[in-house]
Amino acid sequence: MAANQTKEKRRSERRFNIIDLFIIILVLLCVVGVYFRSRIAEWVGIEKSLEEYSICFEVSEIRYTSGKYIAAGNEVYIQGSGIYLGTIEGNCTILPAEMYVENSNGDQIAVNYPKDTRVDVSGQISCMGITKSDGFYLGGTYSLSPGTTVNVYTEMLNFSFTITDIIKNNG
Repeated sequence: MAANQTKEKRRSERRFNIIDLFIIILVLLCVVGVYFRSRIAEWVGIEKSLEEYSICFEVSEIRYTSGKYIAAGNEVYIQGSGIYLGTIEGNCTILPAEMYVENSNGDQIAVNYPKDTRVDVSGQISCMGITKSDGFYLGGTYSLSPGTTVNVYTEMLNFSFTITDIIKNNG
């Protein structure tokens, strides 16, 4: 009976072994990796070389009541990542949304949605970024280009827009 108690006592004792050491080293390496990842832009000088750009955008066929929430001064963030995109500058243009239909001759014609239904909004967002040989990078790290559709949000509205142009601001 004493032998059984000794075996149970040995099983219940916790011992530090090589696997525990390996796990601790792995966790420490992860912490160091996260630190280096968060500081790398600063170390390579990306933040110092950021310049001001305007991203021209177009939002298509949103509810007419939503258009007023895409306004000058609103801060815009990318959905999912929460990356700060920039601030909407100036007044946005709000026009009745158009759709293209085929007429009786087979030609495509533009037709506006009825009043108080759908609108198209266009405007510009002021942001900081850099241009490299392979394109524009928001904040030096997030790639954006004309023709890209981006899901974004402001304090009042979630929406998607298509980038129509990226212009470097003078000054």
